[in-house]
Amino acid sequence: MALNKKAYPVWIAGLKIDALHLKSIETILTLAGAYSFDICSADYEREILEPDLNEEPIWESIDLKAFFLAPISKKKLDDLLNSFGFLDVHPEIQKTKYSEAAQSIEIQEIDNILTILPYDSQFKSMTPFSIYLNQGLAFGTGKHPTTRLLLSQLCKDSFKGKTVTDFGCGSGILGIASLAMGAKFCRFIDNDPQALAVTKKNLAVNQISEKAEVSHINNILLKPSDVIFINIIANTIIELSSSIMKIIKPKGDLYVSGILEDQTEIIIDTFLSLKLEERVDLHGWTALKFSYV
Repeated sequence: MALNKKAYPVWIAGLKIDALHLKSIETILTLAGAYSFDICSADYEREILEPDLNEEPIWESIDLKAFFLAPISKKKLDDLLNSFGFLDVHPEIQKTKYSEAAQSIEIQEIDNILTILPYDSQFKSMTPFSIYLNQGLAFGTGKHPTTRLLLSQLCKDSFKGKTVTDFGCGSGILGIASLAMGAKFCRFIDNDPQALAVTKKNLAVNQISEKAEVSHINNILLKPSDVIFINIIANTIIELSSSIMKIIKPKGDLYVSGILEDQTEIIIDTFLSLKLEERVDLHGWTALKFSYV
């Protein structure tokens, strides 16, 4: 009998933290099995616009939600955070259903070019491009620095008529943004079935499913692309680098994020045969743009 996905149990750990500790605490919670994160300002009930990339920090205080698909105890997280020196961070654990935990996206404008809207929003965008998203429990809302950095880079470039591959697609936000900006086709790839399901849903909401292919990384024949996005951790980027080099077309572009600042040189060395066009840093994270010339 098929399971009702909407009824899946989800455990949410809610924490209020100093923005300067966001990266460290996300890493710790990932070690504990966190599946996805959501961040927002702890000082406002609802944030509409994100800060400029040059502003430090994003917010002084952050409400962080970590999502788990298996039971997680408050004591386990308290002990783990304490072991890393976070003695004043105390998560509150809430058990709920997937359908209730799969939060909608807040309205965001990226560099006056792209607006990200909840899938059921009636808001009329004033920017040249807009996309509709439902995050589900997949990574990718545009709020995290790794995604924010790439979206800002995308807003500077043209994708008209180009083919795109989105590695580690999460919610599909990067590939969907490129399609909204004129890309003719995008392959969305992930190793997480939930991410693939959410991406398919978001493609349907934006009425662009016919311009996309969504596949598990083990079940896809990679084909040359004009543009490649990869927003994953550094070790996985390195593991996939040989595959990336085989499919990037001459004069193609590679956008890389998910990199901690102290890992940047390793990633640059991994793609030495490509030309580094741009490096942007934000709150301990780095995004890079390479071109194949």
